[in-house]
Amino acid sequence: MHRSSALIALVLSGCYVTPGEEICSSNPLPEPVETECDDADDLDNDDITDCDDTDIDGDGLRNIWDCSPRDPTLDDPHTGGRCEDPNDRDDGDLIVPLGTSLEWDPPNTTLRSDANRGNDSLSVASGAAFNEGDEILILNQQGEDAGTYEVVLVAKATSNTLTIEPPLAHAYDSDDLVRVQRVPHYDSVTVEGTLVTPAWDPEVGGGVLMFRVCGEVSVSGRIDMDGLGFAGGQGVSGNDNLPTTGESWNGPSVHPENAADETEEYEVGARNGGGGGAPVGDVDALRDQNAGGAGGSLATVGEYSYSSDGEKYAQPGMEQGTPELDVWYMGSGGGAGAPDREEDGDSALNVSGNGGPGGGLVAIFAKERIGVPGGITAKGQRGQDAQSQLGDVDGFPIGGEPGGGGGGSGGTMMIVSDIVQITAVGDNEGLSVRWGEGGWPASGGVVVESDVVRGGLGGYGYLRIDAATLETPGNVDTANNGPHLGDFTQWCWESEVLPERPCYTDDDGDGVVAWECGGGDCDDSDASINPDGEEVVGDGIDQNCDGEDRCDLDGWYQGGMKTGSCSVESGAGAGATLALGIGLSMLRRRRSRSA
Repeated sequence: MHRSSALIALVLSGCYVTPGEEICSSNPLPEPVETECDDADDLDNDDITDCDDTDIDGDGLRNIWDCSPRDPTLDDPHTGGRCEDPNDRDDGDLIVPLGTSLEWDPPNTTLRSDANRGNDSLSVASGAAFNEGDEILILNQQGEDAGTYEVVLVAKATSNTLTIEPPLAHAYDSDDLVRVQRVPHYDSVTVEGTLVTPAWDPEVGGGVLMFRVCGEVSVSGRIDMDGLGFAGGQGVSGNDNLPTTGESWNGPSVHPENAADETEEYEVGARNGGGGGAPVGDVDALRDQNAGGAGGSLATVGEYSYSSDGEKYAQPGMEQGTPELDVWYMGSGGGAGAPDREEDGDSALNVSGNGGPGGGLVAIFAKERIGVPGGITAKGQRGQDAQSQLGDVDGFPIGGEPGGGGGGSGGTMMIVSDIVQITAVGDNEGLSVRWGEGGWPASGGVVVESDVVRGGLGGYGYLRIDAATLETPGNVDTANNGPHLGDFTQWCWESEVLPERPCYTDDDGDGVVAWECGGGDCDDSDASINPDGEEVVGDGIDQNCDGEDRCDLDGWYQGGMKTGSCSVESGAGAGATLALGIGLSMLRRRRSRSA
């Protein structure tokens, strides 16, 4: 009886011991047929439904999508080995030939109803352009929780609902502007011409470029996201109209008397989140101050706007974000310039300058290499110059003196790859999230010299580079923005946006990295323990990283990688005999019950 119990235990663990041998066969069963269900440990993508297609480790992913179904710390929203199987590469090669320009515009929509943390579905304005298996970026762009973002997979798409895996890690309020955008997966990306997105528009999207690449990215041309972020404030024609603040994370452009966070010290200036302010206040008190708009802000604060008498006149926006990029923002727009309150010149032809829009948002993840002999830029755009024509003022030909617009702030850029090489050195080359300059005011009259000033500079944006090998003989413009240079070895490149889990380390030197999607070393402190290790059944140690102290029934472990050989611990069944027919019969009964 004791002997039978031992034999049953070995059958249930998948080990078949022949007389005189202590070897567990790694593939003791014939190939399953379609009428049968694979065992719960088989995730080999053979189109046969698994018996246990649930969430073993409770991380929110069904086992067929979980790169490590028994490890709840690895909630990678990608099938294991995605980049190793050409059939899993969704979007082929992206090529922008020399002399051409491509407007890159993947499907996007907006959130329609509130989504709580832990939800597994999103109510959206339109889900028609999304498909099962798409990766999507969820990004809160404007509102109380602006900057919050995450990536998930689409499990099912209908007209207004996206079912997602894993469940949401954050909550999203539909009163905020929450963008949902598809993240393409390319084999390679080659940009010899110019790659851009549409400019930011709250109704239709734009200004955000994010993709993943299984191979290499080569940019000898330009990925140009300059001025594609939040819009600048609108200048005005005439002498009595009010210009608007720059647009930013906390809302659209507004007239300054409605802007938030007006300070007591500078009552005539108004902040608008990260956007630059524009002059406000009593019209009579502001006559002929001729101020420009303030610069937009992100990583650093843009410049104040000054009036002709040297006083601070309009405020830039506030700093937002962190160098680690745990929140994402586009660059903020600069404020518009002030009109000429003295009614000099032809009123209808006095036009203050628009604020410059901020830089866009760039996030590029490549498994092998990102090479930039050209440029990837997300700079703020220059504020617009003011315009004026001469008019007759008491018999004198005098021109108006409206102010120029403030410059937009730089945007956000995240560059992640094993190797990052930046070799370009020009102003519009390399990597840059620099500010936009302020616009010039109108020149004034030919008789009376004016003392007007230009709009303020925008602030810097954020630039983060994560690479195992970083070569930057070229221009990497990180000045003044609290640059963060991370380490690619801490990334699971193909899915994990936030660098919270180590991924590509090999601390024990066994040649198998830890936490790699589709496999990895389950114990990176012991070289004898890895997916190719020899399993010793019954010793209480999982040497081959299959999640259990046994051999898998078909030689595959959770996650889809082949196991190594295995043996039986002395005393755990050595010398036992077993008829293969009995074992197969018992196994089929077990599989039938689990199905």
